[in-house]
This record gives sequence, C-alpha cells and structure tokens, in this order.
Amino acid sequence: MSRIAKLASIMAGLTLLAGCSGSKGADGAVGPTGPTGATGATGPTGPAGTDGAVGPAGPAGPTGATGLTGATGPAGATGPAGATGPQGISGVVNTRYVNTATGSAAFVGSAFQYFCKTPAYVAGVNERAVIIVQASVEFLPVGSGLGVRPGYNVNGGADINFGVWHYQKNNGNGAAGVTNGMSGVLNLTAGSTYIFSAAVNDSESVGFPATFVYCNTLVTVVKI
Repeated sequence: MSRIAKLASIMAGLTLLAGCSGSKGADGAVGPTGPTGATGATGPTGPAGTDGAVGPAGPAGPTGATGLTGATGPAGATGPAGATGPQGISGVVNTRYVNTATGSAAFVGSAFQYFCKTPAYVAGVNERAVIIVQASVEFLPVGSGLGVRPGYNVNGGADINFGVWHYQKNNGNGAAGVTNGMSGVLNLTAGSTYIFSAAVNDSESVGFPATFVYCNTLVTVVKI
C-alpha cells in the first residue's frame, strides 16, 4: 500500500472517531474595551453656515474727553442799523451859570442893561430853558426901583428880556442897597445859539447914576 493510501485510511478513521458536532453553546461575556485608537487626520473644512441673528445692543460706553477748542471763525458782516427808538423821558440836558459883580453905565429912564451873561448854548430839538436871575445894586436913589428880568439873545442879536418883575422900590430917606430877582421859562429853537443874562433897569423909570451891580444867572436846559 502506498503512503498516500495509508494517509487517507488514517484520516477516515479519525473522522469516525470525532463523531457528529454538538449544539452551539451560549455567547461568552463581552470582554473589556480596548484602548482608544490614535486620532485620525482632520477632515476638510465644511462650508460656511448662514449668519446668525444680530445680538442686542451693548450698553453705551463712557463719554470721551472734550476735544480742544477750535479756532475763532471770521467776524460776520455788520447787520443793518436798527430803527430809531422812542423819545426818552424829559430830563436835564445842560446848565449855564454865572455869578459876578460889575460896574454899570448910568440907568436912563426904564432902559435895560444886561449883566452876568452866560457862555453860548446851541439848542437841541424839543428843549426849554429855565432861567433864574438875581441882581442887587449898592446905591439905589430914593424914588428909584430895581427891576430884574430874565434876558437872552439869539445868534448874537440884540438882547431881549421877558416876563415881569417883583416890585422893589427905595422908599427910604437916602440911597440904599437893594436886591431883586425873577425867573422865567423859554422854549428854544433847535440849532439856534443862545446867551442868557440878567436884565436890570429902573422899574420906576426915573433913572439913576452908574453903580456897582452884583448878579447871578442860572439856566437849566431840559428836554420836553
């Protein structure tokens, strides 16, 4: 018998000795988890997702520091003149005053002489002069009277007096010093030049010799 035939005869015997397979037994318990394997390579970046909704506004930040002051800009053009305002209330505009003593010429009849002349005054619009005058003489003869009135001239013209006088006569027995005074109100013409004075005469129209005259002239110019 050849070797091959012997081997086949042995294998056949072994098969008979093994017999038929039995039924499958129950699964054994699961073994422990093995260690984690190494991390695989990063995959490619996926496509961008859509924008999310806008979140709520955050709180306002603190106020920043004040910046430097800018340079001053150029001056603007001058505006048109405003309308003339209403007339102001009446009030004192100016004054003139003279207080002096001077010799006189002889007084003839009732002719006036003018003393204590003020510096010139140029009148404005709607003005009035309040004139107060006073005069005295050293020696007024018996029977003569001392008349005193406000006087003035306009633009260098002749002197003028106005009003009346307080009665003052020497009824004594000899020459005497006598004083008299008067006041008046004169409306002025705008633009005209005035000189004010004390007008003196013999109110009895008798006349008397030259004498020394003491006088004063006070003028207050007011707006009306």
